[in-house]
Amino acid sequence: MSVYGYLCGVPDANCSGGKLSTDQSLGHSKYHGDRKGAFLCHKRYLISQGFIQKAPREFINPENGYIRILPKQSKFGGKLRMGKEQQRGMPQETKKNSCARGIIY
Repeated sequence: MSVYGYLCGVPDANCSGGKLSTDQSLGHSKYHGDRKGAFLCHKRYLISQGFIQKAPREFINPENGYIRILPKQSKFGGKLRMGKEQQRGMPQETKKNSCARGIIY
């Protein structure tokens, strides 16, 4: 198992990731082992919601015509530290004013 897990930003009912015991305030109970898995899960979710894929990372919302562009696979997902027992599933410390890439709530 990798040292980190990644959140995809998809509701748990639609997420294909593995189960994770986390703090309830985090709001997610599933994670992916790598960024590519999180990206593909989010991509599948958008297509299931009716978005039309225009390019590998571009999706068009048919309701209003807006285009959603996802980050590159290598930068996608919220990173979780999967280490010590007391800190398992906690968000990784990030720089000030930064956010988890690609996660839309």
